[in-house]
Amino acid sequence: MNSNTVGAIFSVGKCFLLSPKSPSEKKPSLLKHTFAFILVILYTIAALAHLLCNLPDYRSLSLMQMTFLVMTDVALYCSAIYFPLMMNKITLGWYHLIRNLSQVCGTGANRSYSFAGFFTVSSFVTVFLYVILGRKEGVGFFYYFPYRILAANSINFGMVTGVTVLQMLHQCYHAQKNIVQRRILTKVKSEEIYSLLEPFECGLFTLSDAVSHFNDIFGWNILFSHIIGVCRTLIYIDELVRTQTNFQFSLETGAILGSLLIFWILALYLIVLCDNVLKEFDDILDVLLKIKFNLMKMGKLQEGFLDEIEQIRPVFSAARFYNISRPTIFSLSNAATTFLIVLLQFHIN
Repeated sequence: MNSNTVGAIFSVGKCFLLSPKSPSEKKPSLLKHTFAFILVILYTIAALAHLLCNLPDYRSLSLMQMTFLVMTDVALYCSAIYFPLMMNKITLGWYHLIRNLSQVCGTGANRSYSFAGFFTVSSFVTVFLYVILGRKEGVGFFYYFPYRILAANSINFGMVTGVTVLQMLHQCYHAQKNIVQRRILTKVKSEEIYSLLEPFECGLFTLSDAVSHFNDIFGWNILFSHIIGVCRTLIYIDELVRTQTNFQFSLETGAILGSLLIFWILALYLIVLCDNVLKEFDDILDVLLKIKFNLMKMGKLQEGFLDEIEQIRPVFSAARFYNISRPTIFSLSNAATTFLIVLLQFHIN
């Protein structure tokens, strides 16, 4: 686990109550609770102002576009207030997550992570997009401009940080796989085989606990980001189908495409990383099954061997609404494809 990357995450996150101020913080102070309460009130006022200012635009849209736009705004608001409202749970979750990763992989692993680059690019594109939209919507937009920027960047922070933590989790599971392949499997005939397996099993249970804390911290943010990204994509596809005869590329179009591209890159990368972690665990389980078979042949197999380990397969979920794995990619693409087919049928008719 890269301690510099962890430090960068907390340095950025603590400024906007998106993370604790340090990995050792277990309970937020009264001052942070007060700041969080004020922040939620300001976000709520700004969200209502945005809704009132955009009511005429909502009424001019089709029912489908209006539904997607309202879902996007609601998800954006929920993502903005989620971290301040759930501060106690997230702070404690971060404490246990970092502690678990440190116990398995340590803090000095020489591995580079992409947090700074991803977050900088996604934040820049977000600000650029809203500046372009501000030119279009006029002066009223700037009353709730900071809210839109902060809410969108809370989504960006959650996605980029989630990807970074998943890279760390993948590294830890990969390290455990190397241990069982190189240190334990080669000594299956040794008398100390069970003494070697005991700390290894503890490491897997620690990582399973880390995955649970990962879901608690990032699950809702992943769900909100999927809602926002898919709805924005469908809105843009709908707009593209309706205006295909007089389509013109502009700065606004480029900013929208850039934000959608970043979303899909992060979303797909996060899903692939989740699947890679699952694959590492399956590889570990395959090696343990070989060890079990050899112990059985030698008559040294203890009752209940592997029973508990088979039950701690990592499960990544978006707020426990659905699991995140490789099939999630096809579910998202199928939804977009089905919507596009329906749109084209309506357009032809």
